[in-house]
Amino acid sequence: MSCFAQQLWDSDVNKVSLLDMIHNYQGQTTSSGTSDLAPNKLFTYINENHFNTKPTFQKFIALLDNYNRNIGQTEELTPSEWTEIEDFLSTVLQTQVMKLTYDYLLNNGHVTGETNFKDVLRELWFNLYPRSSSSGTAIDSSGFEHAMVGETRGTVSGFHSWIQFYLEEKRATSTTKDGFQRLNQKSWVQSSHGMAR
Repeated sequence: MSCFAQQLWDSDVNKVSLLDMIHNYQGQTTSSGTSDLAPNKLFTYINENHFNTKPTFQKFIALLDNYNRNIGQTEELTPSEWTEIEDFLSTVLQTQVMKLTYDYLLNNGHVTGETNFKDVLRELWFNLYPRSSSSGTAIDSSGFEHAMVGETRGTVSGFHSWIQFYLEEKRATSTTKDGFQRLNQKSWVQSSHGMAR
């Protein structure tokens, strides 16, 4: 499996190299720490050329505004948002990474063909479901929303995409403390990377 993972990594022509980004990790604290040891932005520099020239980035970014981040509030995806989802899936399925993934899953009996593979991805990432029993009957989440966009219910949940983090950080000001702004981003950094909170 590690050889396969390395093969995926090596075949990814869309990945961003370390030369295309500069991080500012700053201080480190514990989960119970209350001092802000990372007062500056995490990303000092990102080569945004990737966002404008690579179709996978463009299709991914187009999906980020399709979701209501509040847990417990029903999601309503419009026909144009479903079209964006289909465009994203079609684009990523053309990459070498997903072709290798398809071959692996097909050879191991996990998918039955290309259409089935796309259906499985759509179901795993984009089908809507209730986040938890505490959200009642609200169909308020999807795998993509949780992992890539992030959700809120007092604190941030999910929000594992560095692209989304960068874009949110870019929009934020140092004095903004609501929604996905600076303070809540730190919980993402800590939970995802064991860094500053």
